Amino acid sequence: MEHPVVKQAYFYDHRWIDENGGTEQCPCYTDSTPAVYARGFVKLMRTLPRAKAEELRSMLVEQFGLYNYYRYRRGEFLMTPEIQETITRIASELGIETPLVFDSIEERTHWGEQKVKAVL
Repeated sequence: MEHPVVKQAYFYDHRWIDENGGTEQCPCYTDSTPAVYARGFVKLMRTLPRAKAEELRSMLVEQFGLYNYYRYRRGEFLMTPEIQETITRIASELGIETPLVFDSIEERTHWGEQKVKAVL
C-alpha cells in the first residue's frame, strides 16, 4: 500500500487536512469496531448429507485451494466476515438450506483482507 506524500498534515479523529487545506479520510484509517470471526466448520460438514458435503468441499477447495481449505476447516485460520460470506454463498448455490454453524465464533478488530492465524 502506497502512502501519499504530504509535507504537513494535521489529524483529527480519522480525517486529515493536507497542506492545501483539503480534508478527506486518512488512507491509513481502519474502523476499530469488532467483527465476528469464525473458526472451523468440521461440525457443519458432518451434519450435511455425504453428497452435499463432497460437493461443498470440492467448491471450497476450488475457491481457497487445498492448503487453505483444510486450515479453515480445522480452525487453524480464522475466517474473516468476507470468507464466511463466500462459504455461505457457495453453500446456497449448491442448494444447502441448513443454516451454516461454524465451530466457534470470536469478536476481533477487522483490519481488512488478511489471513489471521488462529492462536491455539
